[in-house]
Amino acid sequence: MAVSKHLRRIHGIVQIEQKTLGQQQDIYARIAQGATREQIMQEFRLSEFGAAKYFQLAEAEQELKLRFRQEIERVTWPATRPEIVQALFVEAAHRTTNWLSVRMKKGWLVRLQQGVYEPSVEFLKSLPRQTD
Repeated sequence: MAVSKHLRRIHGIVQIEQKTLGQQQDIYARIAQGATREQIMQEFRLSEFGAAKYFQLAEAEQELKLRFRQEIERVTWPATRPEIVQALFVEAAHRTTNWLSVRMKKGWLVRLQQGVYEPSVEFLKSLPRQTD
């Protein structure tokens, strides 16, 4: 009660609403366009803490994309699960299941058939073009 009273009295925030998936995607799109934290706070009625959370998650997502980009360069595609283990997880094969699952959920990796994978066209299109 004390927190909600404080938010209402001091900051004029009547009710904290959970952002919908569409709103979250809009926030991430604005961050990708270069919006500042203050702009995000105003446009989406977020607290400083709430805006910071989205910026942290956006940075983490970019880091994960960069790592995945580096990892896919080490594998000959399409690849089977054992080939992925051999290229990326020789010492820790148990990590492969989670690695595959996360990247498939994000749409970065697709399963061509049982046990055979390749990077998605969408992920490859999202990569910045390399210049020679």
